[in-house]
Amino acid sequence: MADLYTIARINGGAIAWTEEQVAYIIDKYLNEKYTLKQLGREFECSYSTIRNLLNKHNINSRGNKQGYPRDEFYFNKIDTEEKAYWLGFLYADGCVHSNNNEVSINITDKEHIEKFKKAIKAFNHQITTTQDKRFPKAKRLYQFSIKDKQLHKDLIKWGCVPQKSLLISKIPNIPRDYVSHFLRGYFDGDGSLHYLRGTNNYRISFIGTKDFLLDVQKELQINVSLQENVAGKAFLLQIAGRKQVERILKYLYQNSTESIRLNRKYQKYLDCLEWAHRH
Repeated sequence: MADLYTIARINGGAIAWTEEQVAYIIDKYLNEKYTLKQLGREFECSYSTIRNLLNKHNINSRGNKQGYPRDEFYFNKIDTEEKAYWLGFLYADGCVHSNNNEVSINITDKEHIEKFKKAIKAFNHQITTTQDKRFPKAKRLYQFSIKDKQLHKDLIKWGCVPQKSLLISKIPNIPRDYVSHFLRGYFDGDGSLHYLRGTNNYRISFIGTKDFLLDVQKELQINVSLQENVAGKAFLLQIAGRKQVERILKYLYQNSTESIRLNRKYQKYLDCLEWAHRH
């Protein structure tokens, strides 16, 4: 195999690839998911050289991972409960930047970012921390950022766009079986569940654009008035009443697993069910 990995250069410059070498590189790249960096290491050349070879043979490269692999095609199709959940969560609490192909999350729940990293196989990407000084007692925020053209492109395709807090208008067109998982993801990001001591009742709240919340209303089969939250830029959908709250929570959490729910909100859900069964 030594000859396979030995590349011949023309006049010390361009590489004269053999048919065997080309076939090997294409097979490893397409069928065994080798990275550009791995192949470059085998042939003692740069990852860009491998990329140029693939492009010459009409194979779109996945990009150079440089030790930071991830599933860049994760959101290409929403064909699992997990993908629907994370799409919903990013609709609410993610940021799809308008440049740099960047997608980021800033939340107080480090373990939840770890779940997302595992889902998209971004094991080597780092989580950083900062203090949210908007509050009297500054909260610790955990930040995750990834730059990937394909992830960025696919999220926009599904409606998770830059400045989404002003623009999203409806639940994306995903398979019906996954809509509850999408909405649970959105609820985990931009929803809340509170016990109202004064009325001895629980209340569910969603925040979002008027059009999006009207679509959520339709999906949840409820008819309540939306409340303007911030000068017409955001609205609140609030749901109360023991039977209605219990019905909606059961819908949101049906078939959920630990990997696709926010731990602290799931505990509130369990507390609410226990309360409901006592009344």
